[in-house]
Amino acid sequence: MVIVALVWLVFELAIFRDASFKDAWLYIAVMVVVGAIYLAGLYVRRGRTGLAMPEMSSIDAELDRQVGGE
Repeated sequence: MVIVALVWLVFELAIFRDASFKDAWLYIAVMVVVGAIYLAGLYVRRGRTGLAMPEMSSIDAELDRQVGGE
């Protein structure tokens, strides 16, 4: 999904390449750099496991288990 978002962003930026969009391009460039620094820091500090999504548990299933165990 990230790839699709990046392709869409590049497409949109290609459309809006007029000089009046200079500030928007600069903003996007800064945000991409900030995101890349964050991602690199996460990878360095936690390794590959730091990039994994956290386990998603169902709060409803957990509450049902607690109620059923009583």
